[in-house]
Amino acid sequence: MLAGRLQAMAVEPTGSDGSEPRGIEMASLPASLWWEAVSAAWAHRRHRWWSRFPYLPVPAKAFLRWRIYTAYGRADHPIRREDLVDYLRWRRRFRR
Repeated sequence: MLAGRLQAMAVEPTGSDGSEPRGIEMASLPASLWWEAVSAAWAHRRHRWWSRFPYLPVPAKAFLRWRIYTAYGRADHPIRREDLVDYLRWRRRFRR
């Protein structure tokens, strides 16, 4: 998140006015989706994340921008909470 430098979503935290959700917004996810959000963040972690600052298993900034662009048509579009929830629910159903 997921969403700033975590992953949900994984670059500088900007909140609802930027393209990545903040940790508080991520925490507002339904509790039933928290582990799915962690799992999604882990699945999309940057290659060799341990060798580059911030030394966290988060997605690459370029990957997130591409995913946002393909979802919304522009890379600087804010991620809507309901879209994140829908994605996590879809991912959980798909993995079962």
